[in-house]
Amino acid sequence: MTNEAVKAFSTILGSKSVAECAVAYLSRCRELPTAEAVVNALHVPARTANKIVAAAGLSFRFLLNTMPIKVCNPGLVAAYLSDLKNAATEHIVVLTVASDNTLIKRHECATGSGSRAAVDPSAVYKFAMEDNARGIIVVHNHPSGSPKFSQGDYEFTEQLIGSGKIIGIYLLDSIVISNRGVTSMRAEKPGMFG
Repeated sequence: MTNEAVKAFSTILGSKSVAECAVAYLSRCRELPTAEAVVNALHVPARTANKIVAAAGLSFRFLLNTMPIKVCNPGLVAAYLSDLKNAATEHIVVLTVASDNTLIKRHECATGSGSRAAVDPSAVYKFAMEDNARGIIVVHNHPSGSPKFSQGDYEFTEQLIGSGKIIGIYLLDSIVISNRGVTSMRAEKPGMFG
């Protein structure tokens, strides 16, 4: 994401954090979103969504689907993966990340039931090796709406951290997205990540 885009949206919206989320969301859009889609994706008031759509419309060919996305905080990741928050089944997504914290690629790793998706750590790191990534962020949704990690989530994250140390590709964060919020395991338990 370019600083210029964030600065421009910050000026229009009056908030740098909302601007960062808006730019992250817009950068993955293939077409100009509706104000309703922006409200649903970013949880912003309709007036703010209208401003975002108007600004994006002015810069459509320069902004949408063209900029590298910095995945440096859970809010930006949640904006980028906003399609997961209302999914009826659990999805595990792996974001591969370059050394400058820009997104390389989004990989759908597993899809499960309404309450569980299972995956082996080797399948997660396979994407990172294919993309020549420095790190990964693992994101999954909770169709139940709970933004809290389960005991199984903690155990799986510990496995991923251990596997990553062995191969030299680091787990940067494990994130839960739901329709009631986003939770970062790195923010909740920073000691786990060394």
